Amino acid sequence: MNTSLTVKHDCEIAIEQLIDVYGLPKHANVDSLAERWLESLSSVPAQAVLTAVRVYIKTDEGYFPKPSTIRRMALQYVVSGAETLADRYAAWMRHGMADKPGGDHSPCPVCGAALEWKGKRYNVYHDHQRHYEAGVEYSGPRTGPAINGAMVSTQQLSMETHS
Repeated sequence: MNTSLTVKHDCEIAIEQLIDVYGLPKHANVDSLAERWLESLSSVPAQAVLTAVRVYIKTDEGYFPKPSTIRRMALQYVVSGAETLADRYAAWMRHGMADKPGGDHSPCPVCGAALEWKGKRYNVYHDHQRHYEAGVEYSGPRTGPAINGAMVSTQQLSMETHS
């Protein structure tokens, strides 16, 4: 994940995405909201903030979020120390998915995909492009171009994206 920190423009993008779904809060404008959001989010990588906004929009929350809510969610996507994003994905596959014992309904740490009930079971529709950009393999259905086989390797991703 890109680690450049959040700047005002990133906040404006996030707020515009939220406005599309929730509308603009009363007595607010994008510029003043972006300034307030930046105070809370300036120390968080921009990509994590934008991922958190995409995930928030997929929830059943019916209101425009506070920046602290997005900050808390975004920090889940920040990889620190020797832990890699691939390590976080592997841990999520072992423990984080809601359909596993003790699962917490958390979204995919790579692409932010959430569990969706489809017929008789849960599925996670991974964002093909985000996994490709991160170089992290994934299992299961996906958004984007179809690939044969359940496990998608970075080599397959590379071949498909560049062919």
